Amino acid sequence: MQYFMNCCRQAPDCPYLVIEREMHADDEHKIMTEKVYESERCENTVEPSFNLIKINFLRLCQGDTKAPIRFSVWSDNIGSRADLFYGKFTSTLESLLSNVGKEHQLLDEKMRHAGVLRFNKFEQIAKPNFIEYLQKGWYVNMSVAIDFTSSNKDQVTGKSRHDITDTPNQYEVAI
Repeated sequence: MQYFMNCCRQAPDCPYLVIEREMHADDEHKIMTEKVYESERCENTVEPSFNLIKINFLRLCQGDTKAPIRFSVWSDNIGSRADLFYGKFTSTLESLLSNVGKEHQLLDEKMRHAGVLRFNKFEQIAKPNFIEYLQKGWYVNMSVAIDFTSSNKDQVTGKSRHDITDTPNQYEVAI
């Protein structure tokens, strides 16, 4: 995901982006968040442009493209323990994938316009797992051999058939 933001106040700042996934607590009306990413700080700028980031699909939205994802912009507040909050917006992966290049309005605590966040590039890259390969028709051939003989001897002595040296052992010759 690559993005550009124009939101910071007039004075040069050190803004950064936080991405959180929203989750419902046991009480359906309470929304909890879990931080999934925090960007690098952009030093002394009012128009930061962040580096390309990669976030695991399951980590971002637990595999649900319609799950809410919150993007918030903060800035280091030098001389104070609490960072400055600029604004936030909430979207879904489905919406972000279909609206690349669109400006998303950031809203502050009082729900006023605080700037915009635009993703120049946003894509989902599929990496199939082993089961998905099999479901697509791939075949796997596997052979297993277990040697239950007592003639293997101790591997430490160098007389074992499993000893690996420059000279091929009996098993290597047979294969």
